[in-house]
Amino acid sequence: MLENSCTQADADDALKVVRLLKTRSGEALVWEQVEKVLLSEDGSSDSEESTDSLASREYESAQANPCCCSHSVADEDGHSLVRYDDDRLHKALLFIHRHLDESIRVQDITREVCVSRRWLEYAFRAAFGITPFQYLRCVRLELARLQLIREPQSKVHQIAMNTGFSSARQFTMTFRQYFGYSPSVCRSQGDGEFSAGYGPLAEAC
Repeated sequence: MLENSCTQADADDALKVVRLLKTRSGEALVWEQVEKVLLSEDGSSDSEESTDSLASREYESAQANPCCCSHSVADEDGHSLVRYDDDRLHKALLFIHRHLDESIRVQDITREVCVSRRWLEYAFRAAFGITPFQYLRCVRLELARLQLIREPQSKVHQIAMNTGFSSARQFTMTFRQYFGYSPSVCRSQGDGEFSAGYGPLAEAC
């Protein structure tokens, strides 16, 4: 169960964003998996130590199947290593969504959740098929795209700041790399023209 009303509010806000992106972006499967985690009850977490001891094996598995979105990842004995109801994964997502407008790093997430970077990387790959950094960057880009379309009066610099980018230049370069067109083109063409005109989420960052 969530610990307090503030955390519940954070979860509600994160769900609103994820559900919006699920209907508006071309990566519905990723958002569906994230929604499952945000809706899950806190589960019993397996020890970080046991997960880290199998890090190399899980990394190879994630590399071989980058879109793996199963309910859990298991070792050779069938013991679950990462579950959708793992409290640490849930907290990591909430932390990311609380700080979308800030310049946070992966180590900030691991410090908040009290896990190793290795565990966090494998947990995200197992559940969502992407890294925590890719998830953070791509949520920001998707939200920036919606803001460009819905708020044509907003300055590109302000949208960049609102979505955690350090400068308009960095934002524009990353936006173009992800979507294949610039923020100004996105704004001028509107919503319908580019509703799904970009590549896989895992290639974006």
